[in-house]
Amino acid sequence: MYKKFAVLGLSVALLQGCASVNMESDQASYKASNFSEPSPGFANLYIYRSTSVGQGLKKDVWLNNDCVGETANNVFFLKEVIGEGVMVKSGVRASGGFPV
Repeated sequence: MYKKFAVLGLSVALLQGCASVNMESDQASYKASNFSEPSPGFANLYIYRSTSVGQGLKKDVWLNNDCVGETANNVFFLKEVIGEGVMVKSGVRASGGFPV
């Protein structure tokens, strides 16, 4: 019985470690959170992930078939994009998606 608890505890500990992704500096994050005005003809696109289920799962985020990065809980991306015709996709294979 103790072996089951030990295996369960080890599994939970390993899954918690899987939820880390590379982050920008605090200064860059602060600058992005000021919602500055984009360049003329462009728009700021914020992609934010907040979840209570599946926090250990990372998903790729794609903009027009270019990988932006991997998500984790409470992580956001800020990209300056052309004002129209942007396709956002998420997932391992990035199928589907939606226009912005």
